[in-house]
Amino acid sequence: METYNTKITTSILFILLIITGCDFNKNRKKVDLSGIETEVTIDRFEIDMMEMDTANWERSLKELEYKYGREFLDIYFVQVLNIRNPFESEADAEFLKFFVTSPPIQSLYDSVMLAYPSQEPIESKLEGAFSYFKYYFPKRSLPEQVVTFISEFGYGAITIDSVTLGIGLDLYLGSNFRAYNNYFPQYLSKKFIPERIIVDCMSSLYNEYFGHNKDLSKALLYRMVDEAKQSVFLSYVLPEEDEHLLFGFTQEELEWCEANEEEIWKFLIDQDLLFSNDLIDKRRFLSEGPTTNGMPEEAPGRIGTWVGYNIIKEYINNSNAGIKKVITESSEMIYNKSSYKPSRR
Repeated sequence: METYNTKITTSILFILLIITGCDFNKNRKKVDLSGIETEVTIDRFEIDMMEMDTANWERSLKELEYKYGREFLDIYFVQVLNIRNPFESEADAEFLKFFVTSPPIQSLYDSVMLAYPSQEPIESKLEGAFSYFKYYFPKRSLPEQVVTFISEFGYGAITIDSVTLGIGLDLYLGSNFRAYNNYFPQYLSKKFIPERIIVDCMSSLYNEYFGHNKDLSKALLYRMVDEAKQSVFLSYVLPEEDEHLLFGFTQEELEWCEANEEEIWKFLIDQDLLFSNDLIDKRRFLSEGPTTNGMPEEAPGRIGTWVGYNIIKEYINNSNAGIKKVITESSEMIYNKSSYKPSRR
């Protein structure tokens, strides 16, 4: 799924950190959001498009353009749906009429409406996440427009120039939705659940603001830390969400990782993988997959991101760093200051 394009002496601080520590799991939930107001209203584009009056097609298109604007519509029709732009010619407008009345699209629309008769639960989740985002990043703007749509399984959450947040609801119909079997392997379709909507939305915002200019030439260890920054960001803006969702794991996969953390780290050391620059090694530990090749079959794909996440947690606990510092700090510095040794935890 894509996205678019204190003044205190050192000695006193050290003593305080020893006495109280900086508990990663507790401190990110101790946030006072009073005075931070966010209101999210979702526009159901899929309803407006699929319920267009085919007897007054030209007028319906103009109403659609007036409500959503040409920038969103151009991107949606051409890049998301990969069909001809209905505003370019009469023939293209007629093609859209054919598209929205076709039985497969009508069936998909019905499935979306059955799963999401109301957008209010999503609005509520976004309001909470946006409040945390504004708390940690007060100078960053939030999307002015939130739109749901049908993407024919092409896109989950997208941002358009940080102005519009789009959500392809047809990619969140539940892991057992039958049509997914025709397009996706099970290790991907297991993530197409309603609980992932808010995670993917905030991931899209992270990539919009902080996900650029990644140094892909870094060694595996530092790439794991860089990739994990997004998961740490999610843990701050979604502090009440289940942790396994931050990685796209199941709860069972997360529990396996936690039970085997020491062995995972030992495997990376024994196989001389931490400072590997081999592209295959990086893909093996950072890419989506049913498992991580070479490890027990219970080891999920992207296990390297989970290891990086734990390194950053130790860095935060040791340095009292906040999320903004985590995002801007080099992965090399984070690892060096983390003193990460799971066997001693």
